Amino acid sequence: MINANALQPVVTEPVKAMEMLLKGSRYSKIEYSQGAATVPEAVEELAYRMFLMDAEIKGIIKEIRILFDSNEDSFHFDLKGFSKESKYRIVRLFRDMYGIVTEMFYNAECDTLNGKLSLNTRAHKFIDGQYLEIGIKKAVLDILTQFSKVHGKEFNLYSNVMVYDENGIIRNEFDLVIENASDSIIYLLEVKSEKDFRDSDKLSNIGKEYGIAPNRLFLIDNHKSHKAVAQLEYFTGYHWTNLESNSLQSKVTAMLENDL
Repeated sequence: MINANALQPVVTEPVKAMEMLLKGSRYSKIEYSQGAATVPEAVEELAYRMFLMDAEIKGIIKEIRILFDSNEDSFHFDLKGFSKESKYRIVRLFRDMYGIVTEMFYNAECDTLNGKLSLNTRAHKFIDGQYLEIGIKKAVLDILTQFSKVHGKEFNLYSNVMVYDENGIIRNEFDLVIENASDSIIYLLEVKSEKDFRDSDKLSNIGKEYGIAPNRLFLIDNHKSHKAVAQLEYFTGYHWTNLESNSLQSKVTAMLENDL
C-alpha cells in the first residue's frame, strides 16, 4: 500500500518550512491530510499509466466524465484516427481498468471500443481528476528523488494540504506542496484537468497572500498548448506547463535549480 498523501523521497521529519504557509496570513492551522485513505499500488500504477498516456486519452476521459455525470454506464468510443500503436495502448489500458470499466470489448471491424462503466463513487472521483493528481504526484516524486541524489537536498512532498482559519473553516487547499527541507523553501503546485480553466489570477493571489514568490508557484494544465503556456507565463509571472513531451519534468527541475 502506498500513502498517496505524504510521499517522501528522502525520509526526514517535517521541518518548519511548511509553517511558512501560516506566517503573515490570518489563518491558524494547517493539515497535511494525515490519516487519509491509502491508495493501493495498483491504483497508483494505473493513474501513472494514464498520466503518461494523457495526449492519447484526454478526449476519451472527457466523454467518460460526461457519462458519469449523466449516470449513463454504456460507452462506445470511435478509435478511427488513432495510430495502430495508440489503439493497442488504449485497448490494453481499458482492459486493465478493473473496478471502473466492465464488459469491455474492441470491435476491430467498426474500430470502436465498447463497454460499461461501474457507476460507483470512487470510480467517478478517480476519472474526474484524481487519476491525474496521483499520476503527477508520482512523476514529481521521481523528479525530487533524482534531484536530491544529484544535489544532496532533502525534500518532502505533500498533497491536499489544507489551511484553516481560527473558526476551523478551510480557507485554501493545495494539490501539491514541495518542501525543500534543506533550505526551508516551499513550492505550491496546482493541477487543473478541466478544459476551460480560466482563473489564472488565483494562484498569483494565493502567492501574494502567503508571501510565496511567483517563481515558486506552478500550475499544471493538460489542456493548454505550448503557445498558450508561454503567453500565460509571461503575463502571470509564475510557472505553467502542459503534459506534452517532457515538459513537466524539465520545468519542475528548472524551478528547483533556480534556488540552488
